[in-house]
Order: sequence, then C-alpha cells, then structure tokens
Amino acid sequence: MYIDGFGDRIIEDFYNMGYLKTFVDFYELKKYKEELKTLEGFGEKSIENLLDSIEESKKNSLERLIFALGIRYIGKKTAKILAKYYKNIDCLFTTTLEELLSIPDIGDIMAQSIVNFISSDENKTLIEKLKKHGLTMEYLGVASQNNPQIENKTFVLTGTLKNLTRDFASSIIEQNGGKTSGSVTSKTSVVIVGENPGSKYDKALKLNIPIWTEEEFLNAIENEK
Repeated sequence: MYIDGFGDRIIEDFYNMGYLKTFVDFYELKKYKEELKTLEGFGEKSIENLLDSIEESKKNSLERLIFALGIRYIGKKTAKILAKYYKNIDCLFTTTLEELLSIPDIGDIMAQSIVNFISSDENKTLIEKLKKHGLTMEYLGVASQNNPQIENKTFVLTGTLKNLTRDFASSIIEQNGGKTSGSVTSKTSVVIVGENPGSKYDKALKLNIPIWTEEEFLNAIENEK
C-alpha cells in the first residue's frame, strides 16, 4: 500500500509489540495513538506522520490494494491489469475462472490462484473490514498532472534515495505522466541519482543523459503543484 515511513524495523517493532498482526491492523493503529507516542524511539511527531501516511494510503487506486493482498503469483503489473479490467473490488471477487482466462496476460496458474483467493471466506471478510476503514475499492486510473518536466519522459533511478522509496518515486512519476525503466539507454530522458549510485550513473554520464539529484526531482514535482 506504499505507506510512507513504515520501514522493516518499525513494522517488526510493532509486530513484536502486538500492534500489527494482520493487514487490517495498520488501519486500526489510530486507536492506540496515545500509547504509541510513549514508545521508546518514537515521539509525537513521528507517530502523527505514520498515522497520516496510513490515512493517505486509503486513497490508493485499486491496483495497489490488489497487489497488497498478496495473492500468489500476482505482481504489480498483473494487479494493474486486473484493476483496469474489473474497475472495482466487488467485480473481481465475483469473477470466474473462465472470465479470468479470457483476459490477456492472465495465465492458467494466475487465474486459479485468484479464484482460490476470492473463494476464501477469510479473504472476503478481510475486504469487508477494509471497506469499513474507508479504503478505496475502485480503479482510479493514472491521473496525469500534465507536468512538462515529467510527462512522456522515461526515468531511471539509481542509488539510495533519502526521502522516498523507489516504488513511491516511480508512482509519482507515473501519476505525472512519465514512466520508469530499469536500464539506461539512449532513450532514457533523466537519471535520478541517490547516494552510492552504480553503473547506471556512469552510463548516463557517457551518454550525456540529464542527471537529477533527489532534491531536483522533488523540486520538479513541487513546482507544478
């Protein structure tokens, strides 16, 4: 669900403390707001930021939710195919094996895995609980912001970003009409460089491809808001 701020350490700590045991528990953390503020290593501001990120994740388009459900063999690309085809979670949960097999790029193994998942009463209950917490259950599409610095351009990310995860940065690029790639070629528009960049940075220099720091990328986004 790309809940910003929840790294492995925080999730492990909250799991060991008993606050996080299931997917739904993220959306119930606000009940323990005052308790969480007293935890060692956490302050009022950090807890407020985490809870705000959880609330923000409720606005995610359907493909994020489908991917987050952890359906076996269903990655991000397939989740988006399903979201575009079914438009909302209820239609997905009432589909059939035959219909799934009619969708391009959905093979036998994936189709059967989806049917197994949606047939489970436990998973149906999970969706109902998430609905009650106000999560978006519909495909929202890619809302291009018509940002000329991003739109119709191909970006490559390399190195460690300080303020964003790569997935979140890729999502921002997509929302603004651009796309990301895993390799640098002559068709690459911009390479975004974090700390300790690798060979992609060197190749970008050789090909004279524009290079942005993380700060320059964030400025390009902020300046269009």
